[in-house]
Amino acid sequence: MGKFLGRLGLALFLAASLLAERVDAATPTYLKVKVFSTPDAVTVGARSSFAFFDPSGRRIAEFPSTSTVKLTRDGNQVVLPGGVRQERVRVIASGNEGNGLVLVMGRPYRGELEVWAASGWLIVVNVVSIEDYLRGVVPAEMPPTWPEEALKAQAVVARTFAYKNRGRHAAEGYDLCATQHCQVYGGAVVERAASDRAVKETAGLVLRYQGQLIDAYYHASSGGRTEAAGAVWGTERPYLKGIEDEWDRTGPYAEWKVSFTLEEIAALLEKAGFPVGRLEDIRPLAYLPSGRVGSFLVRGSGGEWTLPGEKLRQVLGTTVLKSTWVEVEKVSAGTQEGVLAVVQGASSQGKKLIPHGARIITAEGISTVGRRSGSSSPTPSRGSRPDQVVFRGRGYGHGVGMSQWGARRMAENHPGPDPEFFRQILTYYYQGVTIEPY
Repeated sequence: MGKFLGRLGLALFLAASLLAERVDAATPTYLKVKVFSTPDAVTVGARSSFAFFDPSGRRIAEFPSTSTVKLTRDGNQVVLPGGVRQERVRVIASGNEGNGLVLVMGRPYRGELEVWAASGWLIVVNVVSIEDYLRGVVPAEMPPTWPEEALKAQAVVARTFAYKNRGRHAAEGYDLCATQHCQVYGGAVVERAASDRAVKETAGLVLRYQGQLIDAYYHASSGGRTEAAGAVWGTERPYLKGIEDEWDRTGPYAEWKVSFTLEEIAALLEKAGFPVGRLEDIRPLAYLPSGRVGSFLVRGSGGEWTLPGEKLRQVLGTTVLKSTWVEVEKVSAGTQEGVLAVVQGASSQGKKLIPHGARIITAEGISTVGRRSGSSSPTPSRGSRPDQVVFRGRGYGHGVGMSQWGARRMAENHPGPDPEFFRQILTYYYQGVTIEPY
């Protein structure tokens, strides 16, 4: 057990008690965000003196600011130095120095920490005010070098998402996770002056439709057209309609290509629970109003499946298959002129020839279509296997709600300074909403 610092005990106890009152009163001001989990050990600390408390607020131990404390687990108990065991502990900084930042594996966070053991894991949760939480979300979700009005729009959207989804992981003991499943949250280390300013200047503002918080979905790039929520997830939201997005037709994700061999796709499908065996066919089966693929047919020696478009994205990797607005080219036979591709998409069907020497983007980088030495057969994008599937796509993400690249372009093209322009960005992507204090 660490050194007891008596002169700090009362201050730390009062801080813990006050924060406990604010958090336990179920006020929406604070969030519990899971920031770390491990089956082994976790190191915690603070940039000031700090203390451990049990859930009732009883002080267990205190440590100076130079200390780091290794926590392990024993069954469903957290083990502190000296063998002290607790079902759950709270880590609270004194707040009088170091900005009151607590540390998890050296990474700083505002607020306090809760640590507990469950199902063979140590779980670390950051208890943080929503406005401080946003300081760690906005620059993680949108580059802080982007225009101020785009950052403000991102702040309002992220705040709305946080309030709307508070308790999303309630069954696991916290509100939100720190990944793309909820929103990417990087803690204090990602904070920047520009994004902090965007959070401050929109403080408390959220999006509502007919008085209710909206589902504030957003994505990286629409590719020129957003998608209706009902088309993607089956439940219509009148404020999330598909629109022609004039601001995001020429961004970095306006066009992209990625290729896989049949064996690679089959392996990824099997890993995801679809034992397709030898892959024989993969093609779009149904389309959404925007032209995105609603479902894919996957057939192989092991059976046949119909997969929702977003499910196939998850299987192949959402950072690789960037969206479902794709045409599928099944490249197989080689000729003297190039390789033959069968194209299937919402706007084009049929066959095309990819000439030798053409450069294509694959999951491993940029490759050139060519021939094997001494043969007219094509050299595939990877390895020596000729059969491959090329996805030619547009956009990045599910396409619902605000396009972040579109928001950037709107802000860049707005003439003159306007500290309220973020409202126009928001009402462009979310129809019929109001922007008001929570």
